[in-house]
This record gives sequence, structure tokens and C-alpha cells, in this order.
Amino acid sequence: MNHPHPQTILCGTDFSAPARAAADAAAAIATKLGAPLRLVHASEIAGSPLAEEHLLVEANRLHNAVADLVSEVVHG
Repeated sequence: MNHPHPQTILCGTDFSAPARAAADAAAAIATKLGAPLRLVHASEIAGSPLAEEHLLVEANRLHNAVADLVSEVVHG
């Protein structure tokens, strides 16, 4: 079910099991709506390679479920 102008689905993650379940649900919604998914992790440590690595793993896990997936670590 594609909408003419789908909104981006935003999903925050802390890499926990509940966050993975939420990301799965967000991916399912994004796929159903034909919407892009933006996966975000907030970190107080700028340039944290561990956060970047964990986010990449999570994005790769979801990549097959969602055609349009963007991931980013935001700092602040």
C-alpha cells in the first residue's frame, strides 16, 4: 500500500532487545506504506566508533526489509 507522499518513519535505537523489536515494527510500517525509514541513535560521545558500528549492524539487519533506509548517529 503505497501512499502518494509517504512520510519518513523515524525510529530511535539504543541497540537493546526492545529497540530491535521497535525497529522491526518501524520497518514493517515503512514497507507497508512505501515510506523511507530513518534509524537514529543519540550519543553523548561525538565520533563514537562503537555507536557507529552498532548502528551499521542494525541497519544491515533491517536492510532486506526496507528499500529506503538511512541510519545516523546524532550527538548531543
